[in-house]
Amino acid sequence: MTSSVTYKQRAGQLLSAIGEVLDAYLVLDNRLFSWKNAFGWNNVEPLKAEIPPLVERVTAIAAQIQQIQTELAEVSPEQLPDAQTLVQFFKLFASYSEALKFAIQGMGRVLVHIETKRNNRAEFKQVRYESDLMIYKSQVDKYQLYGEQLNALIRQL
Repeated sequence: MTSSVTYKQRAGQLLSAIGEVLDAYLVLDNRLFSWKNAFGWNNVEPLKAEIPPLVERVTAIAAQIQQIQTELAEVSPEQLPDAQTLVQFFKLFASYSEALKFAIQGMGRVLVHIETKRNNRAEFKQVRYESDLMIYKSQVDKYQLYGEQLNALIRQL
């Protein structure tokens, strides 16, 4: 018999893992939008190097969430009384993880623009930078919205 405690424990572990990624990402976000980088005075190469590992970590967490979603799809309500809430939780968690991954990738694109501006102003395209920055900000809004919804649902578990 499948246990909701087991799924809740796995959810807790994955929430902890995604929380670590979020913390690391927020440190990068703070460094990116510091006053030095805003004026193009800072080297963003170290920040760029931190993007791929964060994307990999989120991708691995998303794969685990997908595995749990597959397992839950095969569980009958009789086996797991709170299956519906767990299914809803992991669906929302998957959306949150995907939105966070897109935000991190969007940050990478913004970093490329800042680096281009710093190293070769002739190749820097202000319109493209502003477009990618707007997309990045919308991705941040999206993961934050999913995060708020996820936090509300966590209270139900």
